[in-house]
Amino acid sequence: GDGGGIGDGGGGRGGGVPHLQHSQPLQHAPKTAPLVAAIEGAPPWNRLAVWGLVASTVIYSSLQHVPALIGINSVLISVLLPILFYVQLPHKAMARLKKLWLGASATGQVHREQPTSGTSPMTAHLVADAGESLAIGVLPTTTWEAPSLSYLDELKGNLHIRRLCLRVNLIAADVRSKAEELKFVDEAEPLIKCIGSDNGLQAIVAYTHDLQQKHNKKEGNVYFEMNRELRDRSAEGRAQMKAAWGGCVHHTLKALDKLPDYEGTCYRGFPARDKPGILQQYKKRRPIQWGAFTSTTTDIAAARRFAGTGGVIIKIDVQSGKDICPLSFFHTEKEILLSPNHKFIVTSETGGYVGAGGYAMVDLMQQEGEWLIS
Repeated sequence: GDGGGIGDGGGGRGGGVPHLQHSQPLQHAPKTAPLVAAIEGAPPWNRLAVWGLVASTVIYSSLQHVPALIGINSVLISVLLPILFYVQLPHKAMARLKKLWLGASATGQVHREQPTSGTSPMTAHLVADAGESLAIGVLPTTTWEAPSLSYLDELKGNLHIRRLCLRVNLIAADVRSKAEELKFVDEAEPLIKCIGSDNGLQAIVAYTHDLQQKHNKKEGNVYFEMNRELRDRSAEGRAQMKAAWGGCVHHTLKALDKLPDYEGTCYRGFPARDKPGILQQYKKRRPIQWGAFTSTTTDIAAARRFAGTGGVIIKIDVQSGKDICPLSFFHTEKEILLSPNHKFIVTSETGGYVGAGGYAMVDLMQQEGEWLIS
């Protein structure tokens, strides 16, 4: 869970919507589509065998509704399936052919679409990542030296980042376009003046970018990969993180430091899987540092949605959060961003308490600190 947007509303203001990772499926695919898909990727040396299997499949399909020929069907299955394994079709192709031969009823399985979590790019940053809630150890003060390269050159030029964010060139192109668009948006203009540089503006915009991948997959997004490595507490991991992400973090923190502070109460919801660890580890008066960019919301109802049934809500007394919604790809309200340098103290009793709506809750108070130390 990390910074970008909350809400059920629309996308970014104006244009500048990130590229979609995948196209929509055809609504009326021909019945031969499974056969065509099955052949795709077959090695050239066994193409003839593949077409033989396809022909046999067509014959089988024409026979399977004739009760008197069930015996023939059984023989076809017993002969064709071993051949299928022998020619080593790609896994997905093999699955398609076997499904066509055997059918859902033969295997006792009925295909159903897997439910999605309902998370959209506008809300993905507010969904807690696995293990995030227990990455709480206080870190040594980290200095983020000024890089010699621009933000986008830092992003595209580092091989480690390119390995993590495979579509980094697309992301950079989106960010450049969105940053230029925002210069003509009235609501963004005062914040852009505060930031005072293209590097800073692009750094914040890049953090809000989302690839909009299938099944709400976060891997490959800048915000996700950067935050995952920022949470690493090992000496080796932090050295690698600084070498890869140090320039990007510097540009981001420098820009955020220039924005107006938000002071007030924010919330972050964690799912039921994190509840036992939070209630045990977030002991009264314990210092807490998440060590990564963290998105919170001023709307407790939104935090409850992200926590889900049996989850836990952390209530935070914030002194210097940042509202970056006017600069986001997904323009929404009520999200406040915290920095990797933010430190907190647990002010509620160990084990938390039951708040409104029956949710377990833990209270934190922000300690004084600086956004950027360089």
